[in-house]
Amino acid sequence: MNPALISALVAAALSFGGAWTIQDWRYGAKEAKRVTQQISLEREVRVMDSKRTAGLAAAQNNAVTRSVALRAAASASRTERDGLRDQTDAALLGASASHAACLERATTASAVLNQCAAAYQDLGERADRHVSDLQTLTEAWPKE
Repeated sequence: MNPALISALVAAALSFGGAWTIQDWRYGAKEAKRVTQQISLEREVRVMDSKRTAGLAAAQNNAVTRSVALRAAASASRTERDGLRDQTDAALLGASASHAACLERATTASAVLNQCAAAYQDLGERADRHVSDLQTLTEAWPKE
């Protein structure tokens, strides 16, 4: 065989092997970089997810606290309304002995007062719950 042909084949084989090795190194480096970026991205996602979960838990805890306070306020309002009703009933009993017209007016005023107090109390309670729901949604919304 021709020594020039043999040397050309050996040179081609060595060049091919060298190019293959260099290409393998480049691919390995790119793959390592990709894996590192993927791991970094997954860490960031986990951190964001844990922040969101913590924010949601805090918002829910705050909502429970507000709900308890709203229920206590509504109960106090009912107690106050009942006290006012009792006072007006007592005034009616006192007025009934002397004036029939006074009794009729006081009865009407008592009924109107009780209806208004109940309506305003219910409206206030619903409004407070709505505000609490809005605060919960605002607090739970992701910050980033």
